[in-house]
Amino acid sequence: MRLRPGDVLGVKALIEIDRGVDAAHDFRRTTGKTTAPQRIRREVSTAIGSLICAGHAERSKQKRKSKTLRWSRAFASLLLLILAGGGLAAEDNSGVPQRARLGEFIPASPLLPAPAISFVDLAGNTVSLSEFTGKIVLVNLWATWCEPCLREMPSLERVQSRLGDKIAVVAISEDHGGRKAVEPFIDKLGLKSIKIYLDPKSAMERAFKVQGLPTSFLIDQKGRVLGRVEGAAEWDAPKLLEVLKSFLGDDEIIKASLHKARP
Repeated sequence: MRLRPGDVLGVKALIEIDRGVDAAHDFRRTTGKTTAPQRIRREVSTAIGSLICAGHAERSKQKRKSKTLRWSRAFASLLLLILAGGGLAAEDNSGVPQRARLGEFIPASPLLPAPAISFVDLAGNTVSLSEFTGKIVLVNLWATWCEPCLREMPSLERVQSRLGDKIAVVAISEDHGGRKAVEPFIDKLGLKSIKIYLDPKSAMERAFKVQGLPTSFLIDQKGRVLGRVEGAAEWDAPKLLEVLKSFLGDDEIIKASLHKARP
């Protein structure tokens, strides 16, 4: 094929960009005549625009779908929380005891025997919880490092001194240091009426499944757990004295205690 000089070195480019004319196909000519020009700019621009629009539409669709999915999940989680709250309310209505506010008496239902557990006194002698059978026992689990425990201790001392032998306040220290850690606090708090015992291996905590200190358990004359108090309490306050009254059955003692209670 013979090419004319103007075909390669001519002024006009192979692709006339300014007019959108494709002259590249001139290489196919065999007679020296230029093939009919083909306009491509509009068609290419239209095709590219369509692809871009399609891509934006697809991304928008995916975003809407993702947003809808997130809202659906959030609604499902909220619904589960509402249903769970309803379940807890149903448990409350069924009579199953729930966690009350700190310092309040939580009655036990049903009444179960207290764990057969032992601890030691300050002299190192082993003492069994069953030795207190026949009287109301107030078991208080405490520790010297527990500030609420120390704050509660004076009210336990006052209850023991006022109710006398009608009740046995058994304060069991959960300090791992034993006697050396506890004795200084006995003198500091001026404890004389209540009996202090030691449980350095935390056997009482495990037996009663205690969640924290202080925790107290009220046990009846037959050794059954009547209920518990979680957290520090004012044991000589009217509300808790009324609880003790219901189990002691001695109005005169309770009335005397109420008159002696702090204003």
